[in-house]
Amino acid sequence: MKGFFATGAAEGFVSTADFRDLDEASFREVPIQDPRDCVLCISYTSGTTGLPKGVICSHYGIVANMATQGPCYPWEESDVLLVAAPITHASGFTFVTFGVLLGAAVVMASHGANFQRVSELVNKYTVTALSVLPTHLTSLVADMTETGNRLVGVRRIGLSGSAFPDPARKPVKAAFSDLKTIVNVYAMSECMGILCSPSIHGTQGSDVGFPVPWAQIKRHGHEMWLLLVTRPGLAELEFLQDLRHL
Repeated sequence: MKGFFATGAAEGFVSTADFRDLDEASFREVPIQDPRDCVLCISYTSGTTGLPKGVICSHYGIVANMATQGPCYPWEESDVLLVAAPITHASGFTFVTFGVLLGAAVVMASHGANFQRVSELVNKYTVTALSVLPTHLTSLVADMTETGNRLVGVRRIGLSGSAFPDPARKPVKAAFSDLKTIVNVYAMSECMGILCSPSIHGTQGSDVGFPVPWAQIKRHGHEMWLLLVTRPGLAELEFLQDLRHL
């Protein structure tokens, strides 16, 4: 281990906040001898199925994910995307990284940033798309409803992490005057990205759409599973739902 980085000042760490003052001409790319075996990041799961665990992703795995998942994200390259998720979580890491690499402008906000801060960023950078957790969105909508203030210009909202039923969608549609689509995707930290996604054109968040490329949904008796097909370095099988309880 050669060093430690943090997003702010901390003893024993190098602050990445100082990177913005560096001369870009001084950047030197670090050669990766074996992208398939070289660790790019370790992301931690939420612990839904037990204790949180570290998920290792290689350079090769990240590039493979970006190639297959690019069309499945809730924004386009013309968007200015605000991401309010921790970079230590798979959603924050991939949305920030892939957003930039796929051509969008990305604005990073602190996890759970309050409405005032989000509003400042939306106005300052002319944000057109939000990527937030459903609970965070609910909090923002409550503040918008109470104050009467709006996040003008936001046309797309990307969600993941939980269901988004109709009673939750209605207040969102009422609060965002320029909203065109609500995209609720199904993702897994173990896969470092999206596994199911609807089209960004016209969807209103009522379902998670279709499996992404190289993924299939299969039914085994009363159970439904999501099967990953030849996606390198990822989990192979994930239980979705017992159909007897539908």
